[in-house]
Amino acid sequence: MHFFISGKEFEQPENVRAYSRREFESLFAFRHQADPMQVLQVRQEQLAYSLDSWEVVNQSANGFRLVRSTSGKKVAHGQLLALCPQDSDRFLLAKTTWLMQEKGGGLIAGIMVLPGIPSAIAARPLAQTGERIGKYDRAFLLPSVPSVDAEQSLVLPKSWFRPERTIELHTDGTWQVRLVHLLDDGPDFERVSFTIC
Repeated sequence: MHFFISGKEFEQPENVRAYSRREFESLFAFRHQADPMQVLQVRQEQLAYSLDSWEVVNQSANGFRLVRSTSGKKVAHGQLLALCPQDSDRFLLAKTTWLMQEKGGGLIAGIMVLPGIPSAIAARPLAQTGERIGKYDRAFLLPSVPSVDAEQSLVLPKSWFRPERTIELHTDGTWQVRLVHLLDDGPDFERVSFTIC
């Protein structure tokens, strides 16, 4: 999802790039073989992200009823999805609200769209002391949508929400936010309200 919303592969922000133990040991063990004049060869992985095609049965202001007649990726109740409507070139975040298996093997799904056009960001929790904990993870920022009374929110990995927890976000800069309320959740995400620290 992060890839399709951002248009690029998720990477740790450069200022927090950490080497794995194997990378560190390799750099340490073979440092005498490194030639500083040699041009650095960067190898890019082949990304194998695929999309499922669904047919729109009907749509409302905040959701869709979709049908998939062929087999595809597993879908669970409450699961977070990225959805690109036919009349748009932008992906939206949504969650499954109900699923129904057809006799012929097809799948019908009720999808509720989360309010706002998402921005793909990076987030990591901070300790109570303000110390950074681990690497950044994929997250999304949803803007406020006054017409549906939706406040600005974050979509975070499951189990991150704790009231008053401080999270560090990285977008075009780095900033800290304090989590306030759990607005929605599913088996693989939590949507939370926040205030800027």
